[in-house]
Amino acid sequence: MGAAKQICIGELAGAHGVKGLVKLRSFCARPEDIFTYGPLSTVDGMWLYELKKKNQHKPGLFLAECPQIADRDEAEALRGTRLYVARDKLPETQEDEFYIEDLIGLEVRSIDQEPVARVKAVQNFGAGDIIEVIGLDENKAVGMYPFTREVVPVVNLAEGFLVIDPPKEIIVEPQKGD
Repeated sequence: MGAAKQICIGELAGAHGVKGLVKLRSFCARPEDIFTYGPLSTVDGMWLYELKKKNQHKPGLFLAECPQIADRDEAEALRGTRLYVARDKLPETQEDEFYIEDLIGLEVRSIDQEPVARVKAVQNFGAGDIIEVIGLDENKAVGMYPFTREVVPVVNLAEGFLVIDPPKEIIVEPQKGD
């Protein structure tokens, strides 16, 4: 049996001051919840960080102290470090609610239930979530689709697939000779 699935819930965003305070960016729906999951780890589990909230710097960005970080240089060296928690420590999702990591790797089926791709990533560039899919051979990008009920009418985590029904105006037909 493998290790528990890890979910990224934040990242260290740099140093604040000279005493080792860090800027902590939360990816939680309620940003302050990042402090409720106990020590957070790197994806490989090699480092654990016990973070204590000092105050909120900006929406979704906190100042925190961490006994494992002694000074500004150490805090700055950790900029960009993503912080993870075991999936089983997070609350269960409601209907039509998903953790991004639960979607990655799902089989993508056509509206006719034919396997056509896999979910490579979920992106958000500011206008809503986008499902990025890659061909089953994993060498050819298939496309990016809005993650809406109209375009993705079925998400079945238990069976490991979702259905994409792309609007006709965003379907790209292969060029002759491809």
